Amino acid sequence: MSLRRFAKYKDSLLLLSAEDMVSEAIERMVGDNAAAVLVVNDSGALEGIFTDRDVLARIVLPKLDPDTTPLGKVMTQDVVTLKEDSSLDVAIHCMQTHQISHLPILGTEQEIIGMMTIRHLLHDKVGDLVGELNRLEAYLNDAPGG
Repeated sequence: MSLRRFAKYKDSLLLLSAEDMVSEAIERMVGDNAAAVLVVNDSGALEGIFTDRDVLARIVLPKLDPDTTPLGKVMTQDVVTLKEDSSLDVAIHCMQTHQISHLPILGTEQEIIGMMTIRHLLHDKVGDLVGELNRLEAYLNDAPGG
C-alpha cells in the first residue's frame, strides 16, 4: 500500500526557505494549525524541517529571537524521509526508531510528495478499529439468540 493514503499532500504543506525567519514559520504554523514546516531551496528540494518541538528546543530554551533567526540556523538538516512506495510498516518503524512525528514522503525523483504524521496514522487506525467494531456488533446482533 502506498504511503500516499496517509500523507498530507504537498499543496497543503507549509514550505519556506532557509532564509525565512522563524517568526514567519511560527505564524504560518499557528495560522494553518500545522506542527511542521518543510524547508526547501529555490528548486523545491527538501533542505530541512522545522517542527513545534524545534520551537521549544532551538528557539525558546536558548532564548533566540524568532524575528532575527533564520530557519536555516535552527532547522533539522538531516531529515528522515521515505519513498512513497515504502510500506506502512516501514514508515511506522522509521518514525518509532527515529522518534519523529513528521515524515516527509518523496517521489522517485526526490521530489516532495507529501508528509505523513503520527496523527494521520492514529486517525486512520482509529477509523479502522471503529469500522471493525461496527462489523462485529452487526454480526452479533444478527446472530441467532442475539
